[in-house]
Amino acid sequence: MKLLTALGILSICAGFTLAFPEDLQQRVVDYLNRYRESFAAHLPVANMNEMIYNASLERRISSCSIARYEGKDNRVMYMREIEFKNKPNFENNGAEEIMIDHDDSELFFYRQLVNPLYSGVGCTNLKKPCMHKIRKVSEDSKMEDAEDKAIAMCFFGGDENLKPLEGLKRGEPANQCPNGKSKTSRYMCKP
Repeated sequence: MKLLTALGILSICAGFTLAFPEDLQQRVVDYLNRYRESFAAHLPVANMNEMIYNASLERRISSCSIARYEGKDNRVMYMREIEFKNKPNFENNGAEEIMIDHDDSELFFYRQLVNPLYSGVGCTNLKKPCMHKIRKVSEDSKMEDAEDKAIAMCFFGGDENLKPLEGLKRGEPANQCPNGKSKTSRYMCKP
């Protein structure tokens, strides 16, 4: 009886998320690294880590409530859709704009993507959408609280829990890399 109860609980917990297929994992990592590389080159950032896919981070997200809790520490990226069509472009002071602490959820979203000390990411597809809080611009151009649906989530990992841009060091790209420079990008560090 205890075994049946345990299996029932396991099936309920395991049924909330699905791991990303390998091809999608690579697309996520490639997109994040292009984005982070562009940011590191334009600001410039001396200690931007290259991202790698870390499947163990997938297990950090097993329910909406856990994702919302984890999201409070800026490690969860909610995804309304799974598409990576926008090319990262930080020309015309875009990198400097992200550095300013606005009350703008879109800029906040980008700020967490470029935390230089994060070095891993793990993502899951959600079997049913997860509601989460966002900040958005109202009709009268003011920021207000709202809710949005996520169909997938990614969880960022590094040595410790960090706020957006915490630990960022300005300077020549990949000039302050504790583990050495990346082999694939001259603007990033090895994770």
